[in-house]
Amino acid sequence: MWRKGKGFTLIELMVVIAIILILALIAIPAYRNMQDRARKSRVQSDLRTLANALQMFFTDWNQYPPQTTAARLKNDNAGAELMGLTGATINVSTKMSATGEKGGIHYIEKLPIDPFDVNAGSYYYLSDANGTKYVMWSETTAPNEWIYRDSVGNGGVTNTTPTLPQ
Repeated sequence: MWRKGKGFTLIELMVVIAIILILALIAIPAYRNMQDRARKSRVQSDLRTLANALQMFFTDWNQYPPQTTAARLKNDNAGAELMGLTGATINVSTKMSATGEKGGIHYIEKLPIDPFDVNAGSYYYLSDANGTKYVMWSETTAPNEWIYRDSVGNGGVTNTTPTLPQ
């Protein structure tokens, strides 16, 4: 038995729904912005980790892994050198490093995945023909924005595709 005067009117329900929608419209863009900032922070962290692995590789082999055309770090190119896998040409079991270790050294256990392009895999990597310089980067979802790190310690955000340091 329904008593008159109990419950909410249609107007009251519409006001509550309108307030909820306004709050959602404010919260959703803030959440997306927070996700983008988290991805950028993750990229910077991953690039620092890779830079450390590359520096250890350079210490042992007196050069960075070869990759004269920009490509994603994978198990079949410079990534194989960092992980001591087959497909490596420098870090192989038949060679000795400058520190006297037998090749096949694992400088990194697993290549990090680029959070801006999870389907393509890891980050872009490019080195010169002599293996004395490198640059790595990720292309963000923002137009003309790349996050990079190079062999001379430069890193950050740029609006042009990263190139090898001079």
